[in-house]
Amino acid sequence: MGNPFLNGMKVKTTEEYYKQNKRRVSGVVVLPKGVTPHPIATPVRWLKQEGNIIKEQQDQVVIMVAEDLEKVNKLP
Repeated sequence: MGNPFLNGMKVKTTEEYYKQNKRRVSGVVVLPKGVTPHPIATPVRWLKQEGNIIKEQQDQVVIMVAEDLEKVNKLP
């Protein structure tokens, strides 16, 4: 199983993630140079949060479960 999320991709959390966590997150995948995408976890810089936000993680790189993410063409 390959990870579809490459460096620089715009992503947002899925509706299922929102139902479980009452939070929506959108941001950009940030992979350090030379690091290959992992099939299970993806580092994402959180650019926008809605709902039950976590202030400390705003504008920070957070490791996210890949199945909780979906690619978007434009960030909200």
